[in-house]
Amino acid sequence: MRFDQLKQFLVERRGTAPVEPVAAQLGITVPALRSILHRLRETYRRIFIQEISQTVASADEVEGEIRHMLAILNDE
Repeated sequence: MRFDQLKQFLVERRGTAPVEPVAAQLGITVPALRSILHRLRETYRRIFIQEISQTVASADEVEGEIRHMLAILNDE
């Protein structure tokens, strides 16, 4: 499986990138791809939170920092 084909699903809003063509390219079913994407997003979320937690003074600040970062990114 190629990350290049899957990374679009990490940055696009859910439902905006069609999964059918990617599933066909990978030779898997749409439900199998959706399962893979779910696990990929969970892993990405966990790593993202770990990285953010290293930039703040305490664990209590992680959620606020993530909200702040997402607000900035959504303004672009």
